[in-house]
Amino acid sequence: MKPHRYLVTCSTIGLHLYHIGISIRIGLQGVNMGEAWHENPHLWEAIDDCIRVSNKPLKDVLDILYEYQEQIHPIAKTVIYGGLATFVSNYAKYRNNTNPPKVSFGEAMKAVQSHPLMVQMFAQGIENTIDEKVEGLKNE
Repeated sequence: MKPHRYLVTCSTIGLHLYHIGISIRIGLQGVNMGEAWHENPHLWEAIDDCIRVSNKPLKDVLDILYEYQEQIHPIAKTVIYGGLATFVSNYAKYRNNTNPPKVSFGEAMKAVQSHPLMVQMFAQGIENTIDEKVEGLKNE
């Protein structure tokens, strides 16, 4: 019996790229801060400052790096352009339209989630995981 390939195409629909938020939340669980991390206004100010300040220098670096894209590993290229660059540029775009940091963060994450390179990378990862599970079942 062939592996269930339909899971790969359907899985991207429910896949949300909130790994950054999840990682931060997991990292801060158990720390008694008196509030949830995402409710801390100082955190949002720091995120906002960091991304706004880094937008232009990051764009300059990525423009130069683009000349060498054939030399960059495909996964690194996906993370750099589909993830980091997409996130920072979309965050800046939403902040420039006077959206608050939380809204800008959420919209930037949606843009990363729907970027074709990221969708392809996650679909491939899911496909590999399914193939490994199916292969494991065959060997039992």
